[in-house]
Amino acid sequence: MTQKVGHFIVTYNRPSWLYNQIVPLERYTNRVYAWTRTLNDDITRSSGFIQLAPNFGTTHLARRVTLGLAVGAERTFGGMSRAFARDLQANQVNIIHAHFGRAGVLALPAVQKTRLPLITSFYGYDISQYGQRADWKHKYQELFSVSSAILCLGTRMRQVVTALGCPEQKAHIHHLGVDIREIEYHSRAWDGRHPLRVLIAAAFRPKKGIPVGLKALARLSEILPVQITIIGDALDVPDSVVEKQRILSEIDQLGLKSITTLMGAQPYKTLLEQAYNHHVFLAPSITAPDGDTEGTPMVLADMAATGIPIVSTDHADIPELIVDKETGLLADEGNVDSLLDRLVWLTEHQSDWERMTRAGRQHIEAEFSRSTQARRMESLYDRTIASR
Repeated sequence: MTQKVGHFIVTYNRPSWLYNQIVPLERYTNRVYAWTRTLNDDITRSSGFIQLAPNFGTTHLARRVTLGLAVGAERTFGGMSRAFARDLQANQVNIIHAHFGRAGVLALPAVQKTRLPLITSFYGYDISQYGQRADWKHKYQELFSVSSAILCLGTRMRQVVTALGCPEQKAHIHHLGVDIREIEYHSRAWDGRHPLRVLIAAAFRPKKGIPVGLKALARLSEILPVQITIIGDALDVPDSVVEKQRILSEIDQLGLKSITTLMGAQPYKTLLEQAYNHHVFLAPSITAPDGDTEGTPMVLADMAATGIPIVSTDHADIPELIVDKETGLLADEGNVDSLLDRLVWLTEHQSDWERMTRAGRQHIEAEFSRSTQARRMESLYDRTIASR
């Protein structure tokens, strides 16, 4: 008999990293539970998608209620938890997988009512920001106690989780995955005469460090010809709107307008097309002023699979994806001089591009393939259910 896993996320907005965890599962049937959603896709249109709070239709309100700031939050939580538990039992779900720490906390009443095993995945801000708040530290203590397993994106995140009180034996590293079959590898070469084409692709959030990257590229443009392409835009949250203005201001003040193309948000297919048309991918991630950090930005897995040389930063668990001087280059986060040094190194060591990018592709195939990671996740589900 096919086992069932109930995925729980507060707001479903079709994040590719979540989609790539759900779709490849073969031995488990998925039911996806969300507090609210911001779009429709093949998952939300399926009979296996359940919106637990249909009257809450925006990400902003869902986040406020989750933080306990909205009037009537306790009553709303109770109604959601009861509906969640009823559906889990009615559909004979075997295991719950909460995505993000706050989803894990919200799932606890349903877990306690159904006595189903719970796996909780952390992804970044839920540990770097929430994990520093006294109220959430207390909530996470209970989450660590109840969860059968806590999944972390890399070594550094695991260290933070265990420092917050998660038992060592419960904290596991589980990488996210990309559909490697959709991504062809093509080696890159730069003739030194034409502009070095540099691609940046990210949502306009402070943690992406785009202004720092632009400063480094402005200095690089004083040494050699450069063309910059930026894929991405502001999200519908205040800090992202402010960050967009910072980015536009930096482009203007640094004199980069004539060599910068702003493409806005683009579909995945366009991202890959642009990757094949560029020489270097730049991801200058930093710790944001509010403590927000990356987990493992999956755009780096996509880019590494294409064969484009990558310059990123030694930030969060990016070293899980990019091994410095082996599969790409890592600069010190927030350090313009360090970013410039890595970019210049690339232009002066083109003979190393093929070695690094092929190693990068192999690393993604081994550790970040969505099919491989799905098999590993199914094995974890198996062990967790069997141990109950």
